[in-house]
Amino acid sequence: MANPYETDKLVAEYLLLHYGEPAQVFPYGFGPREALGFPVRCVNELAQPEPGSTALELGCAVGRAAFELSRICSRVVAIDYSQAFIQAAQQVAGQAEVAFQVPDEGELTIDCHYRLSDEMHPERVEFEVGDA
Repeated sequence: MANPYETDKLVAEYLLLHYGEPAQVFPYGFGPREALGFPVRCVNELAQPEPGSTALELGCAVGRAAFELSRICSRVVAIDYSQAFIQAAQQVAGQAEVAFQVPDEGELTIDCHYRLSDEMHPERVEFEVGDA
């Protein structure tokens, strides 16, 4: 069986979770609202790095928390098992933005776009494939 974490469908779903607007994540107005902004909240509520420190993020998926850490840390090493997730995160880092499509209904998709904040420093983030 193929690894589901290497599929375009799952990459798009993770990009939506990490970078999507609330109305894109829950287009019908219902769902677990606590899931919104999860990678950002993980950094804001749980991580307390010293300015200029180095951060290690294991299981970074498509990278949102790593970019949030780059606001404070001078170096962030972000690792995930999925090559497809790391490639997506590297694309965001290289272009400072991401465009992706998420399934809507049947074969229909919705175009989504996200641009990194000027406070984020993608040049400080190193994405690597690894098994934590």
